[in-house]
Amino acid sequence: MFQTGPIKIFVRSKPEFNDLMIANKLSDKNVEEKTDVAFISINDTHGNWSVSWFDQDHPNVLRLWFDDVENDTDKFSPTNEISVKAFTTEDAKNLRNFIKRNKDKKVFIVHCSAGISRSGAVGQFICDFFRCNREEFLKDNPFIHPNARVTRLLNNLDRYAS
Repeated sequence: MFQTGPIKIFVRSKPEFNDLMIANKLSDKNVEEKTDVAFISINDTHGNWSVSWFDQDHPNVLRLWFDDVENDTDKFSPTNEISVKAFTTEDAKNLRNFIKRNKDKKVFIVHCSAGISRSGAVGQFICDFFRCNREEFLKDNPFIHPNARVTRLLNNLDRYAS
C-alpha cells in the first residue's frame, strides 16, 4: 500500500545484527544517515541479551524490551525462574506506528536474541503490512518460527489506526 518498490525485510540474531552494525560502522552517532533503512532491536529484559546496540531510539530505530513468552501467565522463565516481560498491546501499537512512520524505507532489519521467534513475528507482520511477497520474505528468512503471542497481538491491531 505505501511502498512503491520492493521492500526487503531481514530477520537476524543479535550476534548477526551486531556484526552487521560493526561492518557498516553504525552507531547512535550516524544511524540516521541510513535514510533507506529502519532498524527494530528486540532485547531481552535480563541477562547478556538485555543490552541494545543503540543507546536511544531514532526516527529509523525502535528499541523494544520483551521476552520470548507466549502468554500473559508466563511470569517466570521455565529454566531458571527469572521474571520475564511479555509483548503487550502497547508494544504492538508502538511497533505499528514506527512501521507507518518508516513506510518509505527500502529495508527493515529486525533482530532479537536468536532471530527466530520474536523478530520472526515482527518481520512477518512488516511483510504483511506492506503486502510484500511472502515467498521472497521466507526465502530471505528461512529460520523464523514466529512467536504466537507477538503475531496475535500485531494481527489484532487496526493496522492503519494511529
